[in-house]
Amino acid sequence: MGFIGLIVVGLVIVPHTRFDGLINGAKKLFEPLEEQEINISWDDKNQRVFLWKNAIEVIKQHPILGVGVGDADLAMRQENEKSKFPNITLGTHNQYLYSWLSLGFFGLLFLLAMLLTLLYYGIKNRYFPLLGFSIALMIGIMFENMLTRNAGLMFISWASMLLLMMSEEKKDELAK
Repeated sequence: MGFIGLIVVGLVIVPHTRFDGLINGAKKLFEPLEEQEINISWDDKNQRVFLWKNAIEVIKQHPILGVGVGDADLAMRQENEKSKFPNITLGTHNQYLYSWLSLGFFGLLFLLAMLLTLLYYGIKNRYFPLLGFSIALMIGIMFENMLTRNAGLMFISWASMLLLMMSEEKKDELAK
């Protein structure tokens, strides 16, 4: 019940205009760029959606194997230049898209397998900290590349392993 209350409080506190901008931008995500008026400023709320669109354009060119881990930022920078987005390395701001872009379809499957494993053990062992962490992680990586920086990679791998071990301990305690 506390989790639902936390979600409701979060939705009340967070301004709805930001969500509306993301939802409207997501609807336009799969429209061809030629049909849209591109007018992006640094203050625009939909920059992230524009980056997602550019990532999808690169993914369409390399769907199975990706462009490679070292070339993902370069490919994004080139796609941003083609679509008149300011020349800056912003990444994709979506770990799912970044994994697919850099490692291909199999990299995306591996990421999903990792996340679903965390979710599975959280449910199976009835260990709610692991369950909450895995859900928060799945949502968080929709809007940031957390696994491309040392701080995010180290924290997520450390916390995942710690919570998995603790969930196994709880399962053993419940079995006694």
